Amino acid sequence: MLWTRSELKGRAKFLLKQNYWYSVLAALIYTFLLGNGITSSFKAASNKSDETETFIQSFNPIAMFGVAAAIAAAVVISFIVYLAIAYFLWNPMTVGCCKFFKNGRCGRQDVKDIFRMVRDCNKTIRMTMFLKSIYLALWSLLFIVPGVIKAYEYAMVPYLLLDHPEMSRQEIFAESKRMMMGNKWDAFVLDLSFIGWNLLGVCTFGILMIFYVNPYQYYTEAELYHVLRDKM
Repeated sequence: MLWTRSELKGRAKFLLKQNYWYSVLAALIYTFLLGNGITSSFKAASNKSDETETFIQSFNPIAMFGVAAAIAAAVVISFIVYLAIAYFLWNPMTVGCCKFFKNGRCGRQDVKDIFRMVRDCNKTIRMTMFLKSIYLALWSLLFIVPGVIKAYEYAMVPYLLLDHPEMSRQEIFAESKRMMMGNKWDAFVLDLSFIGWNLLGVCTFGILMIFYVNPYQYYTEAELYHVLRDKM
């Protein structure tokens, strides 16, 4: 392994200190975006179906069919709207957040880049991030482990989109897979090393997460990309 956890986390701490308040703001936006992934919508749809089943049990068969059809239509429409928002807004902003933390090394950080990405990103960025979310959701349906493995395999996708706009979607996914080959377990252990910080964040009702842990972790992830990119 050509990198160590202490090395990445040490540089991440330094970058966080260099641009603290803007980093906290960017991390807050990024955390919100990550919490609105495609997988959460699958869960919401599943919960809605459970509620529907309980609700319609008290109706006669004719009413039951009408209510079930209406709620199913509402769920489908809501999901389509959700996908549209993710495609045009959340996914481009996620790439913009990655750009902010990636640019910590060169000092060209601007929180406005997160929102500019909505306007400036091309179809390749939108579709690649959209497909990434779909793939992860589908792999997660096969049990947790395949979803986790694929999450690490696709981890470099947003950074590659920023550095290689000339690449096609297929090339981006293939390059991310190549970069993470032999590094997925180490990246997983790197994430595990933040468990103590996350527990402290819970003990402070999320305050520590907002003002330190989240930006610290996002800088560390960006540093991992830099190391893997330079190694290739």
